Amino acid sequence: MANLNKDATLGFGNSGGLDSRLVPIYAQEQNIEMAGITTVNKRSNSLLRSLTALNASKIAEIYQFRNHYMSHVIDAVEDRMILDIRNNPFGTCEVFKNPYKSLPSFNYYVTGGNGFIVGGAWTKYLNLNKDSEFLDAFYSYHSKLSAFGWIAEGAELVNKFFSKEDLDIFKNYKRRFYEENKHKSNLGIIRSYHQYCLNKRSPLGGFESVNGLYKTYNIYYPIVFEHTLSWNPDYFPNRIVLKRLIERKSPELFKIRSQNYDRLNGKPLNILEKVERRIALKYRGWGLDYENWAKEEGFKRYMTRTFSQKNELFFENLGLNHKEFVDLQIENKLRPHVFLDILKLKKIMDIVQKGDYEFASDKSLEIKRPQ
Repeated sequence: MANLNKDATLGFGNSGGLDSRLVPIYAQEQNIEMAGITTVNKRSNSLLRSLTALNASKIAEIYQFRNHYMSHVIDAVEDRMILDIRNNPFGTCEVFKNPYKSLPSFNYYVTGGNGFIVGGAWTKYLNLNKDSEFLDAFYSYHSKLSAFGWIAEGAELVNKFFSKEDLDIFKNYKRRFYEENKHKSNLGIIRSYHQYCLNKRSPLGGFESVNGLYKTYNIYYPIVFEHTLSWNPDYFPNRIVLKRLIERKSPELFKIRSQNYDRLNGKPLNILEKVERRIALKYRGWGLDYENWAKEEGFKRYMTRTFSQKNELFFENLGLNHKEFVDLQIENKLRPHVFLDILKLKKIMDIVQKGDYEFASDKSLEIKRPQ
């Protein structure tokens, strides 16, 4: 990156997590000027700034780079949604993550990997028998439906939204993927499926490339990702290798707690520290606070208005009439990541039904680049 972008400023999403520590370590070694971006909650400039903002500020202070804090404000939800649909129609909904208002000045961008790809909780899947136990686990767990939490009345909603034929198609797709990749370890199959299938639209995400606005590099994919498929699976759970690399390269960054307040060295918290963590999580919260953002009145009004608009294309494809869909109250039964995607799909269907495509050339709908 340094050779290809001489005298240019590198931007990256500084979430305060582990990948956000790797970027400044190697950027400083190559004398690359950096600018960090942190999407945070409303308290980020106060003493109760989120754990994300707190960690991000510590990383920026240690490596002496400019960090730009973009406080979350529910405004212009319709514009944010349209912007996301225009730039990334087939990806997940980025309406909470798109930096709609402003950006710091930089020339290109680097992103890390989804935590599941580079260090998820896979321990219980590593030693399952391939053709029976693991295949069942692969069907039932590693899908978007379960991974994002079809909670409470999830089984009812799956049966409402998907016919048996739909689910059989999905299952056959996963079986074919499994057969083509069964020469890999259990972990290799899961990571490959996540990268090549579930994650294939994410490069145009708000956090990954600012909705495709900048030339972007990924620190894992494809070179590191492909190389690590042959590594010992025991290296990955709890992101052991990544933590050891950070410890070796920057002891200062290694001392900064994780985003859930745990130590990177794995040492258990004492009783007082557990109390501190509970207080921190309650009053500081996360930077990307989806659960609470989805409850804000401005967003709830937008969601209600969008779902209340009749659209035969949308409801017929679901096999539900409008009243049946509204009565499901998906916003109360699904986690925000899931119903946000359904909301985005509904908006796309509204655009298609109306044939209203003027937004595609609307220059006012742009992420504001710095002058």
